[in-house]
Amino acid sequence: MTAIEPATKLQEVIKLFTRPYEIKDLRPFCDFAHKRMSLKRDLTQLIQKDPVAAYTGLAIIAGYENKHEEAHDYFKRAFLISDKSYSSTMNYASSLLSNGEFESAIELYKKVFVENPNNIRFLVKIIDPLVKFLFIEEAEFFLRNAKGIDGKYINRIAGKVNYYNLINDAILKMNINIDNYREILKICECVYYDFFTITSSVYSNIQFDNSQEIIWLSTVVIQKNEDEILDYEIISKMNDLFQDKVLDIVKSDRDNQLKQTLEKVCCYFRPNINEHIDEF
Repeated sequence: MTAIEPATKLQEVIKLFTRPYEIKDLRPFCDFAHKRMSLKRDLTQLIQKDPVAAYTGLAIIAGYENKHEEAHDYFKRAFLISDKSYSSTMNYASSLLSNGEFESAIELYKKVFVENPNNIRFLVKIIDPLVKFLFIEEAEFFLRNAKGIDGKYINRIAGKVNYYNLINDAILKMNINIDNYREILKICECVYYDFFTITSSVYSNIQFDNSQEIIWLSTVVIQKNEDEILDYEIISKMNDLFQDKVLDIVKSDRDNQLKQTLEKVCCYFRPNINEHIDEF
């Protein structure tokens, strides 16, 4: 019998559970569920042989199953055991960011950036979530220190940073607490990734109603499946889940700060209808 290679098993996990914009299949009794269980058993057996690959694979599956704390723990184990490689560091940093541990994530990004100042894909992967969560100064740091990247790409990224800087200024003028705004975004992304794979990008459209001092934050739902027909029931479930999560947090919000922010920031999920999504 041929021995199972950890790297091969990890690639199988990546291929199955990280297809962009594909709705998760979390049915408990189906061939795909049995495959998940089989892969988890194989990866657990491979921990002694290659813990980084095994923990990374287990983290990806846990994330797919919406076991977010478990996924975070596996990514952390892979990072601590590894030689702090690009992939293990980026996986853990992204997990920290999703967990709301922004400062820790940014510090890890900086450590990897020192070794990759001329990698355009890496720069985009860092700056996109930073500007979305309105860490404008941090995004400008990475942009300012990038080296050897074509000027047209730098200008394009700079345009995105400037756009979100304007959004940041507008939010501050509306007396919206930035930390609470980030918390709402975090809930929104958490809901999105409960339905879609982690490699799917979250695209949000931000509009200001200055007359009522309200921000409309609509998240575009892109679905790529075999028939390419968007399941509108999924969007309904996503909006319901978002409201449930928000209500749970509001109940524990003793000083009503988040509730006050929610009165000014209205979030919802919607289908992508004849819109061009600019993927870098």
